[in-house]
Amino acid sequence: MIKEPTQLTLRAKFPRPTAAQIAAFKDVPTGFVCDAMDGVGGMETAISPLFDAHIAGCTVVVDNCSGGIGFVTDSPMRDLVGIQDVGLAAWCNGLNPNSPYANGPGCVGFDASVGGQLVRGGDIIVADIDGVVVVPHARIDRVIAKLDAVRAAETAMEAKVKSEFSEHSRIIQMLTDGRAVMED
Repeated sequence: MIKEPTQLTLRAKFPRPTAAQIAAFKDVPTGFVCDAMDGVGGMETAISPLFDAHIAGCTVVVDNCSGGIGFVTDSPMRDLVGIQDVGLAAWCNGLNPNSPYANGPGCVGFDASVGGQLVRGGDIIVADIDGVVVVPHARIDRVIAKLDAVRAAETAMEAKVKSEFSEHSRIIQMLTDGRAVMED
């Protein structure tokens, strides 16, 4: 006869981001975070918010690693009204009334693949209406260091677009020097 599996395995010893590191991502759009990570880090597009919110916190989405502020899963969720009533932000791949498993087995603090991204204890999760981004613990400071440049570039591009910016001359130059070809 086999032994019943352990219902819950916990891991508490892993590096954690500081409160200042978490605060550096507050109100930063997920697109800016991906840009600061060379265009990667976003979870699959099937994971979307149940309602408009923005969070930045340790995995699995907690505020200063001390209490939950939201959920991110690549599975469906249920009880939308209850989630809204307690004020938790939530990202998932849809709603489904099926009952979840309540008695494990489960793990906390271990590596997990969520939405096509590896999530480890100590990573920072940033989530908004555009999606969810994982910032690996080892890259947190490098990403923070790039955020000001990303903000400046985004602000400059937005100003150009608002003033009827066009890439027409750049495309003409690419056709002229052979970096682009016209096919008809």
